Amino acid sequence: MRRLVTILDDSVSDHYMLTVPDLAAILNVDVSKARSMLAEGKIPGGMHVGKLWRVSARAVREWINSETLPKNPTVANIRAAARNRRNAPGGS
Repeated sequence: MRRLVTILDDSVSDHYMLTVPDLAAILNVDVSKARSMLAEGKIPGGMHVGKLWRVSARAVREWINSETLPKNPTVANIRAAARNRRNAPGGS
């Protein structure tokens, strides 16, 4: 989980790409759910690389922090976790 926290920090390169399992862990959903959300266009920054999905860490970070993100308990948890990371000692 430490790696995923780092991925969502503002200091991460704009070119860093997440895998579907990374995205699923960030969103706290099953890998199949994350994959279907990508296929339906519900998550920005997703692209196929061969047969695999890759997702822009920057796009996900901006999406999580935006007001366009759907309002539901999982999203609320994601936003709260992001706020906690920013407010923690040594957080960005």
